[in-house]
Amino acid sequence: MICQICHGASAESHFGGFSCRACAAFFRRFVNSPKPFSICTCRNKKVNAHPCRHCRMRRCLAAGMVKCKVVEKGTRDLNISIRKLEPAPSPPLLSFLNYQIVPRESANIHHTLATWSSLEHSRNELYGGRFDDLTFFEMSCFSRRDSLLIWDFMQSIFPHLKHLDKLEKDSLRFNFAPKWGTLDPAIDYTVNQDHWQNIEKAGEWKNIVWNYYGRSIPKDKRMSKEDVLRVFGPIFHGYYENVAKEIYRRKLDRVEFIALFLLIFFDSGYTNISSECAEMCEAIRKMVLRELKGYQMECNRDEMRFFETIEALTLIEKAEKKFIEEIMICQLYNVKLDDDFLDMMTVQKL
Repeated sequence: MICQICHGASAESHFGGFSCRACAAFFRRFVNSPKPFSICTCRNKKVNAHPCRHCRMRRCLAAGMVKCKVVEKGTRDLNISIRKLEPAPSPPLLSFLNYQIVPRESANIHHTLATWSSLEHSRNELYGGRFDDLTFFEMSCFSRRDSLLIWDFMQSIFPHLKHLDKLEKDSLRFNFAPKWGTLDPAIDYTVNQDHWQNIEKAGEWKNIVWNYYGRSIPKDKRMSKEDVLRVFGPIFHGYYENVAKEIYRRKLDRVEFIALFLLIFFDSGYTNISSECAEMCEAIRKMVLRELKGYQMECNRDEMRFFETIEALTLIEKAEKKFIEEIMICQLYNVKLDDDFLDMMTVQKL
């Protein structure tokens, strides 16, 4: 992977961003330096000279490096000295949490959550209201712009995504789209539980199925309402019973949902991305998993909470396959869908 600061080779995760060891060392020295923040001196240098300290620091911050992740100078050695004086602790009980040190910070997750409202606002403007008021065709027409909104949002959180080529960017977007198509309604079901309970009590689901699927079929090919309910009713119920309600029963909070969002976005298990891109995705996933563990420990959650949260990914993967099958059934019964949507959902990934 290429360093996002100096564009050198062999970049790794350092202080929340991806850089070579030399740039990581510079960032650490700069943060721990007692000198005030420097000013740009690039004008006084030759044309091909390296950037000044000021500009190099700005590149570090743009690459996602976070100052609070730098250990204060001398603190590490002091902690090591203190630990040497302490008696060795007794062997702990066998526990999952004993296999790895869990960090007590969630910078990437909380940064995403802190700016999530801007994405929600943009998506609400795009869709113009509640998703269940739209037909499947209308939803599919918005899918490309929606995926680009999410991509721009992710680039603001993880600036190194900007340096991927177009093919890599499209592959990540297309890989993410069907998974998000299964997680997004589950989040809506959890957040707007009263709304969905009222729909179930009033038996309004039949109207939703007819509106979503039936009205997406051209009039000259449209089936009767009874046939639409017969074909697509089980698909609708299957999703909400086996996915949305199962995720709702886990009582996940916003931070945990954001973690799931990041984990499905940076899925490294596809063959249509390069090995360098897969390594980047895997590194970010590991950071998110560590942050999720740390957050749940800070909240004094049960150890099994982490496993229950991650199990939701298995539900999403199974639902993704069902979603692709649903699209094939829709094409069989003349449900009209946008071409860009079909390209995203049916691209060869494995």
